[in-house]
Amino acid sequence: MDAVSKRQVAAAFFIFLQSLKISECKKENGSNDWLLRFSILDALCCLVLYIMRIPRLQNITSRRWFLIFTLLISVNIGVHYWYSYEIKVDLVLTTHPNKTEERINIDNIIGDRLKGTVDVRILPWNTFEFNPEKRNYCIHDKSFPAESNMFKIQGKDKKNCIPIITNGKGAWELIYSINSVNYTMILTETDNCIPLSKPGIYKLEYIKNEVKIKSNDAPVTLCPQVRFQETTGNLEICELEKDQVSLPILLKSDNSHVDLTFKLKKPSGDILFSKEFEVVPGHVNNLFLDVGDIDQVGDYLVVLNKIISGEHIVEYEKGDSMLVRKIQAPIGSFDCRGDVELLLNGDVNLPIKLNGYPPFHLNIQHESGKQFSIETNANNYNYNVKESGVYFIKEIKDSKCVSNSDSICTVVDVPKPTIEIRFERISSSCSGDQGADFYFSLTGKGPWSIEFEEIHGNRRDRRIINIPSHSYVYKTFPKNSGVYRYQFIKFSDSRYLNIPLDQSFEQEIHPLPEASFLGPTQINKCLNEDLQVPISLIGNFPLSLSIQTLDPSGKINLTKLNDINQNELIFKTNIFNIGGVYSLSLIEVKDKDGCLRRLSNLLEVKINKKIPSISLEKSEFWISEGRFLNIPVNLSGEGPWKVGLIKDSGIYREIELKSSSLLISEAGSYKIVSISDEHCKGTVEPNLEFNVFLHPKPKLLYSFNQTSFMHCLNSINKISVKFDFIGSSPFTLHYKIVINGKVKEMETFVKDKFLEFYFSIPSIDGNVEYQFTHLSDANYEKIPIDNIKILHQVTSPPSIVFPSSTKKFYCIEEQLDETEVITLVGKPPFSMSLSIFDKNGLESFESFKNINSNKFALLIRPGMSSVKFHNVTDGNSCVSTLENYELLKIHGIEKPFIFSDQTDACIGDILGFTLGGAGPWTIKYEFQTLQKPSTVKTESLSTNKFYVHTAFPGTLSIVSICNQFCCSESKSPLAKVHIHDLPLGVLETGKDLQKSIHEGDAVDMTITMQGHPPFDGDAANMTITMQGHPPFDVTYQRLVPSENIVETFTLGDIKENSVNVKSTQEGIFRLVSIKDKYCQYPRKQHE
Repeated sequence: MDAVSKRQVAAAFFIFLQSLKISECKKENGSNDWLLRFSILDALCCLVLYIMRIPRLQNITSRRWFLIFTLLISVNIGVHYWYSYEIKVDLVLTTHPNKTEERINIDNIIGDRLKGTVDVRILPWNTFEFNPEKRNYCIHDKSFPAESNMFKIQGKDKKNCIPIITNGKGAWELIYSINSVNYTMILTETDNCIPLSKPGIYKLEYIKNEVKIKSNDAPVTLCPQVRFQETTGNLEICELEKDQVSLPILLKSDNSHVDLTFKLKKPSGDILFSKEFEVVPGHVNNLFLDVGDIDQVGDYLVVLNKIISGEHIVEYEKGDSMLVRKIQAPIGSFDCRGDVELLLNGDVNLPIKLNGYPPFHLNIQHESGKQFSIETNANNYNYNVKESGVYFIKEIKDSKCVSNSDSICTVVDVPKPTIEIRFERISSSCSGDQGADFYFSLTGKGPWSIEFEEIHGNRRDRRIINIPSHSYVYKTFPKNSGVYRYQFIKFSDSRYLNIPLDQSFEQEIHPLPEASFLGPTQINKCLNEDLQVPISLIGNFPLSLSIQTLDPSGKINLTKLNDINQNELIFKTNIFNIGGVYSLSLIEVKDKDGCLRRLSNLLEVKINKKIPSISLEKSEFWISEGRFLNIPVNLSGEGPWKVGLIKDSGIYREIELKSSSLLISEAGSYKIVSISDEHCKGTVEPNLEFNVFLHPKPKLLYSFNQTSFMHCLNSINKISVKFDFIGSSPFTLHYKIVINGKVKEMETFVKDKFLEFYFSIPSIDGNVEYQFTHLSDANYEKIPIDNIKILHQVTSPPSIVFPSSTKKFYCIEEQLDETEVITLVGKPPFSMSLSIFDKNGLESFESFKNINSNKFALLIRPGMSSVKFHNVTDGNSCVSTLENYELLKIHGIEKPFIFSDQTDACIGDILGFTLGGAGPWTIKYEFQTLQKPSTVKTESLSTNKFYVHTAFPGTLSIVSICNQFCCSESKSPLAKVHIHDLPLGVLETGKDLQKSIHEGDAVDMTITMQGHPPFDGDAANMTITMQGHPPFDVTYQRLVPSENIVETFTLGDIKENSVNVKSTQEGIFRLVSIKDKYCQYPRKQHE
């Protein structure tokens, strides 16, 4: 077949499958079984097309096949729900009784209501044979080995039960005995043997309802068992061992010759090898294991696997096992990094690292042949030695194994360091020794440190010299003259500490004279102020000192001081009569021996050019409360300045000024008593005083008493109030306008000291409140005002609310008067006047007063009438004229109604209703069912008859009926009809069953009914299930096609939902009809 033909055949088959799908869906009403069945068929179809490798179809990717299959599933679900819901959406159908072509095919909707058949057949008796091979059996002894050891039996004992052979099918209750003790079990086609539970003689005693039994006794003994001896425990072997080890085992068997198989495997399950050997029952046997077969360190399991004893073969799924652990030999080594140094008369620790199972025993040997033993539990051990040489670890033993080691460690002697000190004087031709140089030569391992004392008279200074190299020079220059002795005490290197020294050197020091200023190098002074400068001096007293002074004009002044005998001198001078920078320099210093030293020590003295002073331009100032005032002042000198003030209260305070203004925060009288800048104190004019006065706060004055006003909307007169102001003009009046809760802040600018304030009232209904909050003048901002609030209540004129349409229809029941409720808008009580015109135009005037409610009931009479409203007045005396309102026209009409005397119906019945009142009518009805949510429909009719053709069980309720003007409706339905499902009869499970009986026996069958009892029907030893409303009537038949036998049975007045019948005859039993309290199935032909 070519490619085109293959595709045509595939398309034809696919179209046929989809047609079959839609046809079956119509038959089964879109059942879930249909959906599952055809989804599987579509999947198989796609798979076959893919396997056939049809050209072009074969090129479709897996993703596209998946999309095609998903699309088919979606189509199946759509068709399923369309048939199962869309076809059934019309739960009821309105129709005319004579239009039979519009009737619903009920059978297509409800399906078959009689389900199930029972095919009864008579079978011959069964035969049973127990232990047909006449064998002996063995059973596992749970106490030997332990219960946790699972096992299975091979060979003839593999099934571990005694078989029973039968020629029948089904399930039977039987009784068997073990050592004359009876037990009961259920025998089936699959479970057709008696399990072995304990040793003994097994016999088949009885099978219920069966008489042909052939039984052979079956002796059951204990199967051969094996386990390791309980005292053996786990076995540990060392890594270096090569011998064979034995594992004791115990064996229990009735035979004298037994073969045993064991396996050696890792805990992960990997089997290394399996071996078989002979054992003697009843004795302790040994299982020999070659250590050499285990080549790696780790855990292994020796598992007893299988026993062969005569005809019995027992293989353990989890046999008794023993853990064999091959242990790594202990490891030990010195952790010496290079040679270990040993100090003189000292000792040293040799670190040893150990790995194994503590405690450890080590055998250590010195190169001289001496041996030492060590025992420790630690993995890191320090071995203390006091002798140099090479040390060896010969043997290591832990708690489990022994091993050798080739680790060594070398210990070498370290000599003490030495020191050589050379002393050289540092001298001057003028004065002699000024200091010394010490030259150090050292051996050992650096760095080194030397400790010595410098002794001068009664003073001892201990010092430490840190030396980084083997050669080093240390210099010293004592400041004071006299005899110095240098005593060296001890020295250390990195190995040896505090090695004593006993060397000393002595010299007489004659230092050169020295002089320097003490304190800062720059000083600030005022004009004509004295200067005192400390000077430090060193040398052979008495000394002489030369000081040079350079003033800002360039003039030089030289001062010479003689016979100075102290180390510190206070130099005093007063030559600062002009402003600028003076320079003081120490020129030279000379001691008593005539030794001279040139000096270059400089001190700068800065002299201010002006003396600080202060003055005022005026003596009176004004200040506002809570504010600060800057008072201008005239200053001289160099800022910043400090000004001393005394207030009239006597409080003194000092103010720091950085500019020519004085900050004041309070009113009062002030006196300036002092002024100074950063370096100098100034002069103040006598009685330098000024006064600060406080501005008064502004005030608002008013004389009105009324603070609340009432207004009708659009009738408001001009209203104003008068205010007077105290303070410094101009003024600003701040206020808020609150309109129905919305706040708006406002302000008014006032030049004079009085104001007539006019209120602006908006044209809206509600409350308008003016709140005057703050007042400002030229000196103060927003001074709070005491509570001044003026309220304006604006109310809208009253009005009438009635239907906006000028034509109004009223529904009247049984010619009774009705009322129209009119809403009055405003504040009660109301007064109202109106005129009523009848259909002939005759007018009647009516007036109503003291209406205390906003609702007014206007009496309406049947027929045509018109109402004209004149005016209305509310409780606020606001009046509204209603002459412009259009006439309210009213027409009274009788309400429609519906009638039916039917309260119960069946699926497929046609319900009829009679309509009353004026037509045409619109009917709204609701159908409630358990299968779907309630459905509401609306029908429009021009005739006074309404018919409904029912399709599903539920409740049909008429919700409302309306004509063009009126509706009849209430909380309870206007009419209600209960639509009952057709009764359902189920024979047994509702499916096609087959039951077998023996000759002379009877079969039991159950008929279950759903409906409304009592039921009617006939049966014999069958159970019929019925759905409906009892009592039921049920009819069923017995058919024997081969003999053309058809028997019909009827059971009547069945008040329960099920009935049992019996039959001793063969045949196919099926249900024919069922009837309950309301309905029957199949329906009568004329229905």
